[in-house]
Amino acid sequence: MAAPAKPSHPARRRGRLPLLAGNNRRTTLTLPKPLLDRAEHLARQRGRTLSSMVADLIAGGLRNGDEGARRVASMRRRWRTAYLPRNEEEQLLLEGIVLDEEIPAS
Repeated sequence: MAAPAKPSHPARRRGRLPLLAGNNRRTTLTLPKPLLDRAEHLARQRGRTLSSMVADLIAGGLRNGDEGARRVASMRRRWRTAYLPRNEEEQLLLEGIVLDEEIPAS
């Protein structure tokens, strides 16, 4: 007689594969209790293990961190363009004073 079928992993049922054993490393993290509580709550809510939930949250944070760094660099470039000191001619042009036009004699 065959052994009863083992229920599939909740993450597998939702189309997400659990972490592969060969790609994992065990580690110990010291987390603030409120942060750990939130991660555990999310994992329970989504039917996932705490490990897979934390791995996804870290991966998302790292992706967003890269995007955040690009945004900061872009903002710095725009800030420099907008606020760095200008020479006198550039400042006059920004203030609407045109130097090249001749004023017609009356």
